Parts: sequence; C-alpha cells; structure tokens
Amino acid sequence: KDADCKDPTHKHSVVAKEECSDPNCNDPTHSHSKVVESPQSKFGITSFVYSRRRPFDTERVKAAIMKLPIVGNPAIDNEEQDHENKKSPMFRVLRSKGFMWVSTKHDEPLFWSQAGRFFELKDFGKFWASTDLRWWPDDEISLRDIARDFGGPENKWGDRRQEIVFIGPEIDRAGIETILDECLLTEEEFEKYVKEEVKRPDLVRLDFTQDPPVPVINALEPVAVA
Repeated sequence: KDADCKDPTHKHSVVAKEECSDPNCNDPTHSHSKVVESPQSKFGITSFVYSRRRPFDTERVKAAIMKLPIVGNPAIDNEEQDHENKKSPMFRVLRSKGFMWVSTKHDEPLFWSQAGRFFELKDFGKFWASTDLRWWPDDEISLRDIARDFGGPENKWGDRRQEIVFIGPEIDRAGIETILDECLLTEEEFEKYVKEEVKRPDLVRLDFTQDPPVPVINALEPVAVA
C-alpha cells in the first residue's frame, strides 16, 4: 500500500480515496472532488411562470408593475423609508420577462422585461391569431409550437395569454399570482370585452383535426363598425 512504491512485482490495487472537504488539504490520499453549488441552491433563487388566458385591466396591471423593485417605485426612490411596497411579494423579484395581453390591445401582445431596477414594456408584433396567413411559418416544428400557444380547440382566443417568468430569492409565488390575478378582467368586464371584440374576429384559426394543426383563414368576416 506504499503510495511511492514503483516495484512492478508488487500489486498496486486502487484504493478508494477518503473524501475530504478541507480546501487547504494537500493529502494525495484524500479525494478533493469539487461539488459546484448552483446559484439556485446557494442563494435560494426560485422561479415560476405565470400563465393565464384572460386579459389584464390596463390600470390595475400598471399598479402591480410599480410594486416591482424598479425605478419609479416609491420604495426604491426613498430607500430609507419603510414604504408599504417593500412588503409586496413583487418587491423580491430580481428578473421577470414575458408577454402579456391587455384589454386595450386585442391584436398586439406587450413584451414585459425587468432586470433589477430597470423595466421595459413595449409592443411586440401581433398575436398569431391576428396575423395574416401569408406571414405564418409552414414548417412542422413552428406549427406545433404555435399550436401549444393556442392551447387547443376549446380556446377561442387563439394565442392570447399572459406568460411571464419571475425569478428571485425565495419569491412568493402564491402572493405574486394573487396580485396579478386581481389585475385580470372580472367576469363582468370580460363579458363586455367579449361583446366588443366579436366585431373583430381573428384572421386565422387552427384546424386541430390535423397533425400538426394547420392554420386556415377564419370563415367569419369582420363586422363593419359604423
């Protein structure tokens, strides 16, 4: 068992090394395998995706956004004050990004992007349901991806949805979901929304009887608004 023995007539079977966690240990008989700790476990970083198929009320979601730790939030502008916003589950979010559907923009999703104190919200093209068929992709992978966004034949609002990922240290998922759910249109507000938006049917629908689902021109013609 002499580690320095080089006699070829001797048998030098490999002996398992003793695990050692001492960073300053130089003993060659000890195993110093490094276990890389992920940021998730080291700092308690967690994430989740908020997903709903109902539009946000514009003013309510604006108020929710201002609970994030971003420039403009009174809790950030007056850091020494014990502002109420610091108690919000939204205040622990380090990064958030995704798409959202608001009641004032039926055809265009908004792109939501927050990194630390910086936040951006901007138009991001059109929902596929509102996009002319000639601009649709025709490859199978893309069509399957879009079909997942549509959610299935029972969903009559196409790919309109809320889909935002939230990342932060031990974030309160239930708390954030409650805040955002309160931004969604109520039943009464949604009924009014539906009555107004049927005047503008989608340009395209998906035929889910085929595999992959195939986009077809919507048979319904837009209703002329006087």
